[in-house]
Amino acid sequence: MYRQSMLLALKEAEKGRGKVSPNPMVGAVLLKQGKIVGKAFHHGFGKPHAEAELLKSFPEEVTRGATLVVNLEPCNHYGKTPPCTELIVNRGIKTVVISTMDPNPLVAGRGIKCLREHGIEVIEGVCREEAIELNLGFFISHLFNRPFIKIKYAQSLDSKIGIPGKKRLWISNDKSRLYAHELRACSDAILVGIETVFADDPVLNVRNVSGFSPKRIILDSYLRISSNARVINTEYGGPTILFVSIDAPEMRKNELEKLNVQIERVDEDSGELNLFQVVKKLKKVGINALLVEGGSRVITSFVKRGLYDDIEICIAPRLLGKGLYPIREMITEKIAKNRNQLKLLNIKRLEDDVWLHYRNPETIEKLGDI
Repeated sequence: MYRQSMLLALKEAEKGRGKVSPNPMVGAVLLKQGKIVGKAFHHGFGKPHAEAELLKSFPEEVTRGATLVVNLEPCNHYGKTPPCTELIVNRGIKTVVISTMDPNPLVAGRGIKCLREHGIEVIEGVCREEAIELNLGFFISHLFNRPFIKIKYAQSLDSKIGIPGKKRLWISNDKSRLYAHELRACSDAILVGIETVFADDPVLNVRNVSGFSPKRIILDSYLRISSNARVINTEYGGPTILFVSIDAPEMRKNELEKLNVQIERVDEDSGELNLFQVVKKLKKVGINALLVEGGSRVITSFVKRGLYDDIEICIAPRLLGKGLYPIREMITEKIAKNRNQLKLLNIKRLEDDVWLHYRNPETIEKLGDI
């Protein structure tokens, strides 16, 4: 009954992409006597929530007895804005239709309970799957205490992602590279290792598609990055965060900080930076969705530790022969088992490239608990 109205609310919510993190994208639709009379979305972190943005546009004679359709449970606590439940109650809303409960422990069912205690009908589960997919980063950040992590790479038919010593090797076609920028525009941050910076001197921004450039994250244990690297120049993209070892040289750290680079120290784990500490620190600075682009050593490290939710692989119709595999070393039985259980979500063809989109079974299980 309310599916079309909820799809419209989700479309509204999408307008907040790139502006609201670490908040979720939320849209709201107001119905009176079965007809749509208004719609709104959350415009940015710290700004009024979608429900408030919508209801403030109408006098009480319109909102009283109306139905509010919103893709996430309304909040019931004071944060940067007053509780939405209070406004909904005061405006005389009769029915609230939501997609999912809010996983934030500050909300987590309290908003629904408050509305029902005030005699408001609450209908749950409308477009649930679509609503979760829209805000995957928000849900995962609360379920796993880390960002949603997507690994993305392009490989040849013989499973290579590059040739040692060869810079800027394009494996995928133009349409695939455009899609890769769409993936960046849907992320709060992009992560690569220092070897990728050495090989490609990447910019790591969003180009040729609409959207905001995300933060740029570099794993550089001992601060070997050049001060002239394009990735630390804010003219080209979003702010840059370098994750370094506890033992990284302090003098070099001070030099880079003068270039407005944020530097975070973490412990080492088996000769590499501790990725569990990295992703927890990223969550603390408001990163809900992280895109891991490489190189092979970085991808291997994330996969070995089970730190991924989705993997998108572009397979291009070319052979590289001798080259680098995306997973550098033999993976453990646990990883091999997970790999076999990965759920294939989608197969997409972009001219002669084929994209495979997989999801980690542990992520699927967690999302099922919402």
